[in-house]
Amino acid sequence: MELDLEVFSQRLAQLGYERVPLVEMEGQWSRRGDIVDVSCIL
Repeated sequence: MELDLEVFSQRLAQLGYERVPLVEMEGQWSRRGDIVDVSCIL
Protein backbone atom coordinates (compact mmCIF):
# COMPACT_ATOMS: atom_id res chain seq x y z
CA MET A 1 0.00 0.00 0.00
CA GLU A 2 1.30 3.45 -0.85
CA LEU A 3 0.42 6.52 1.18
CA ASP A 4 0.89 10.22 0.48
CA LEU A 5 2.73 11.19 3.67
CA GLU A 6 1.93 14.90 3.31
CA VAL A 7 -1.80 14.21 3.15
CA PHE A 8 -1.49 11.72 6.00
CA SER A 9 0.40 14.30 8.11
CA GLN A 10 -2.30 16.89 7.52
CA ARG A 11 -5.04 14.43 8.45
CA LEU A 12 -3.29 13.47 11.70
CA ALA A 13 -3.04 17.18 12.59
CA GLN A 14 -6.77 17.63 11.87
CA LEU A 15 -7.50 14.72 14.19
CA GLY A 16 -5.52 16.38 17.00
CA TYR A 17 -2.30 14.37 16.87
CA GLU A 18 0.95 16.12 17.79
CA ARG A 19 4.08 15.53 15.70
CA VAL A 20 7.05 14.76 17.95
CA PRO A 21 10.59 13.40 17.42
CA LEU A 22 9.83 10.29 19.54
CA VAL A 23 6.37 8.93 20.36
CA GLU A 24 6.02 8.51 24.12
CA MET A 25 2.30 8.93 24.80
CA GLU A 26 -1.17 8.78 23.25
CA GLY A 27 -2.00 11.39 20.65
CA GLN A 28 1.50 11.70 19.25
CA TRP A 29 3.06 10.67 15.97
CA SER A 30 6.52 10.63 14.50
CA ARG A 31 8.04 10.10 11.07
CA ARG A 32 11.52 8.73 10.51
CA GLY A 33 12.12 8.35 6.81
CA ASP A 34 9.44 6.01 5.50
CA ILE A 35 8.49 4.80 8.99
CA VAL A 36 5.53 6.41 10.73
CA ASP A 37 4.80 5.72 14.43
CA VAL A 38 1.34 6.65 15.72
CA SER A 39 0.05 6.28 19.26
CA CYS A 40 -3.72 6.08 19.05
CA ILE A 41 -6.01 8.25 21.12
CA LEU A 42 -8.37 5.90 22.95
